[in-house]
Formats: sequence, C-alpha cells, structure tokens
Amino acid sequence: MHKEVIENQESIHGALLRMNRSMQAEGTFGVMKNNRCYKRIVRRE
Repeated sequence: MHKEVIENQESIHGALLRMNRSMQAEGTFGVMKNNRCYKRIVRRE
C-alpha cells in the first residue's frame, strides 16, 4: 500500500494535485495569521 501511495504522489497527476493544494492552503493560512496576529504557525504532533 505504501508503494502505491508513493507511485501516486510521484505521478504527473499527483504533482499537479500537490501544487494546487499548496496554493489553496497559502490563502487560508495567510488569513488566519493576519486575523490572529500570528508570526509563525507551529505544528504539534
């Protein structure tokens, strides 16, 4: 299953989806950072 995921991500279609998602997320995080006066978003696991 892991190999299938990697193959999907490395395909041209997967690259286009990742690129599109990164563009969409930038706007959302920009609004959050501006509204809440964040300088850095920290991801916790």
